[in-house]
Amino acid sequence: MLVELEEARRQMAVLAHTDVLTGLANRRSFTARLLQEQALLRRDGEPACLLMMDIDHFKRVNDVHGHHVGDQALQLFATLCRDVFRAADMVSRWGGEEFLALLPATRVEQAQAVAQRVHDALTTHPVPGVTPPLALTVSMGLSNFDPLRPLDITLRALDSALYAAKREGRNRTVVV
Repeated sequence: MLVELEEARRQMAVLAHTDVLTGLANRRSFTARLLQEQALLRRDGEPACLLMMDIDHFKRVNDVHGHHVGDQALQLFATLCRDVFRAADMVSRWGGEEFLALLPATRVEQAQAVAQRVHDALTTHPVPGVTPPLALTVSMGLSNFDPLRPLDITLRALDSALYAAKREGRNRTVVV
């Protein structure tokens, strides 16, 4: 009984920190990690970047193909992120079709290369089982993670960069 109880406790801890659909970190878990990383950056002075990503025209995917295909699209995006990002990076489902990634020990130029790899991966991996093939695109905001700047200001700047990418035609990365 104690073994079962411990296993249930472990599963609850995983669920509390994980987005059920994508298997990525959830917003609560990611926010806690951001605060930890911010403290480490203040102490060590290492570079880090944040990347906010939003799947383009996601509502249209759900409207045209159904929510089950929308779920598949989110799962595909999460899988591609696991392939593209390093083990030291943390990617989360921030909400809906929006994702946020923390890239420790990364300068902006390096993060731009990672963003390009995400764009490239999407062009070569359409959502499975959809005819005609459905290739996703993503708009991104990219920022240096300044540990001295309040986190809410950093996140607002990232969000603004993301929306600038959408206004400029989508499927691109805007750096702030």
